This record gives sequence, C-alpha cells and structure tokens, in this order.
Amino acid sequence: MVVYPSVYNPGTLVTTENSKKEITKPMNSSPSFGKFLILLIVFSIFQPWQPVGASDQKGMNVIIKKWPGRRLMIWCPWADDPIRKKFLHVAAITFQKRTGARLEIFMRNKNELQKKLALNWGRQKSSPDISYIEPGFKQRPIGAALLELNNLSLSPGRDPFWKLGDAGGGSNNYLPIEGHTTAIFYNKILFFKAGIKLPNDRLLNADEFLEIVRTLRSKGITPIAEGAAEQERKAAVPIFNAMIRFAGYEKIRKLMRQEINFSDPDIIRSLTYWKKIVDAGGYECPKSLQQNLSEAIFEIVENRAAIFFCDTLSYAKISAVKRIRGNVGVLDWFNVPQGKGNNIFGHTFKAGYGVNRHSPNVGLAKQFLQFLITPQVAQLWTRYVQSPYPIPLHIWPSDSIYDELAVQRTNQTQTAGVDHLIFQKAALNKLWSEMTRDFICGRISVDDFVHRMNSKF
Repeated sequence: MVVYPSVYNPGTLVTTENSKKEITKPMNSSPSFGKFLILLIVFSIFQPWQPVGASDQKGMNVIIKKWPGRRLMIWCPWADDPIRKKFLHVAAITFQKRTGARLEIFMRNKNELQKKLALNWGRQKSSPDISYIEPGFKQRPIGAALLELNNLSLSPGRDPFWKLGDAGGGSNNYLPIEGHTTAIFYNKILFFKAGIKLPNDRLLNADEFLEIVRTLRSKGITPIAEGAAEQERKAAVPIFNAMIRFAGYEKIRKLMRQEINFSDPDIIRSLTYWKKIVDAGGYECPKSLQQNLSEAIFEIVENRAAIFFCDTLSYAKISAVKRIRGNVGVLDWFNVPQGKGNNIFGHTFKAGYGVNRHSPNVGLAKQFLQFLITPQVAQLWTRYVQSPYPIPLHIWPSDSIYDELAVQRTNQTQTAGVDHLIFQKAALNKLWSEMTRDFICGRISVDDFVHRMNSKF
C-alpha cells in the first residue's frame, strides 16, 4: 500500500470568515493599499483554479469545494510503473492542497485489481472510491458499480476525439486519460557518427528514411532495434504506420471492414516500400524476434542501435531512468509519395479512472475526476508520462519527449486514430502477427504476404 498523507493541514484552510478577518487587518493605514490587499488576497484564494477553465456544457463555472479531513481511496495498478506513479503522486498532492482532502492510493497489479473489482467492489467496506478502469474490464459487476459520468463538469478545449469510456457493460462510466500514439525514436549519437542530418523545418520523406537505414548499415550500425519476443504484435507497428501514410485512414478503415483487401494498390505500395527497408538491412534477425520490448528500447538508449518504433507511453515507462542521458530524440512518421495519409496524425485514449457509485464520497470523487481533466494536470502527464492527454497543450515544455513530437505535428491535421491493436484484431490477429514477423526478417515476399492475408481475410 502506498499512502500519500495530506500535505495540506485542514486546520490551516483559509475559510471565508478567516479571510474576512485577515482582510480587516491592513498592513498600513492607506485606503488604497487596503483595497489592493483585499484584491490580492481574493485573487490568491481563487487564482489556483482560474487556469483550469473548467465549465459544464452550459458554460457555468465548476464550484471548487473544500473537503477538510475527508478521505478518498484510489486503487491503481501502477506499482511497477515509476512514471505514472509519479504523475498520480504529484496530482494527488496538488489536489490535497486545494481541497484539504486526504488521498490514499493503494497499488495493486492489474490482474488482482480487476478480480477484486469483479467481486462487486461497491458492497465492500474496503472498496475504493475511485479505481483505475480500462476497456478490458468487461465483467458486469464492475460496470454495475461504476457511476455514470455524463454530468461531470469538464474543462473546455478537450481533444475533439476524446470521449468518456465504457466498461463492464455500462456506458460513459469512466474517464480515459491514457493517450497512446506511436513514433520513431532515434539515437542522436549514432546519427551524428553516421553523418546523418535531419531536416529541422519539415518531416522526413520516405526516400530520406530509406537512405538513413542504408547509411547506418554501411557504417556498421544496427539500423532498427526490434523487440517482438513477448509482444508478437510489436513487429507490425512500422508496417501499419507505413500503410496509413500510403493509404490514409479512410482506406485503412475500409480494410478493417473488409470492404477492400490487401491487394489494394496503396496497401501494395506500403508493403513494397517496407520490403526495401528490410532488404537494406534494416533489421537484425533472429535477434529482432528474440528480444523483448524493454531490451529493444535499451538498444537505442545505450547506443547499440539507431532506430526504434514504439508508442510514447511504453518508451517513457521503460526508459524512465536512462532517458535523462538525452541521447534519444523522436520523429513523427515520414511522408510518402502521393500518400493519402501524409500530414495527418491520430491517437487514442484508453484507460483512466471511474467512480464507485456506492461510495460515501461521490461528490469528492467526481471533483477529483474533474481535476484530472484540466490543463495543469495535462502538463503533469505529458511531463512525466510522455504521451497524449485529453487536454491538448499549446505551449510545449522542453522536458517532454512527447512535446517534442507534438511540435512536429503542429501543422498537421488530427483524425480519429486507428490503433494498431484494433487493426490487428480486424486483420486476423494471429495471422497478421505471424506475417509481419516473417516479413521484417525477409522470410516472405510482398506477394506471399498479400496472398496469405487475402486467403483468410
């Protein structure tokens, strides 16, 4: 159990009455100074919540209520995840300071958490007020105990493709905050040694990326680190993103609905291009299929390989300690000739938090969820977790690798992201994983790939 004690003594909370008493004691006799002091104190009381800009759909301001001495219990599975644990710790401390409430965070592993919730968490005295929830929590007792969140008052300016999540057969019963988006991570030191210079005013194009792979190989540097041992789907990430660039999101959706198949000209173009990457010595097999995700990430962090394809959240989690060396940069996906998906990007929001409808602290729990969807908390998330958040930030701090990626997407158009995991399920799941693993190791041709996928599609 990890308990974050209240760092804001409820006995020192500034109440309305106390504020009035202090206001009547000006520091000097000047009337103008007294007026200024009144404005300053009032401003200081309300200022912390002003940047939040939280409002409901009718445009009314969210009421920030003090909860001195009240206890809020949160269940979370991030015990082995230092970056998300740090985020939740800092967010909890900030919330405690502003409300006087006491937050207790119990860390459990995800499987244990899901099992305990499925035992109908609303009827147990030890049940949390708030719990981590994700789409995979499909047990109906979980959905039955989750509070519907339609009437939450949330900050304006949310991501247009974000929405409340559904779990356990319910609807709009949890608040997704975990943003997933994939990118190209590269080792700056190895790029420098190979004499590779990246454009600073535009995205790479497909020819330039292919030439980078060839240059790295010619210099004796492993171009691409891959870690598909424990995650068979991982090898498909760059192939899928190449397909998006060539074919565009709409055609990918048609492929998922089986309105077209893998013989589509744009799909063929994307596979033909990636075969060039393979033939240029992009991968080292069988190593690519034998090492796991974390081993592959350390390949680029520790200067043993130059390029890695991954979602920003996984990269940040695994490299949380070693990324401070500053030798890893991030690139958005390169543009391709006549690409229907050039200059667009997407991301998805999945896991987050839900409220126990049987909790005696429903009001406080809802206020905490409202607090999670504010620009201040969004800044904490992108700083520590390095991935998208439902509140986009327009001033990007320099200490976040996700912000480095977001700057590259400033002039791009966002679309509803098609996650590679969702695509994998539509693309015959196991066969898609098998084909992409064989493909990156040069075991099959483009024709073989297309024929096998179409024969079962």
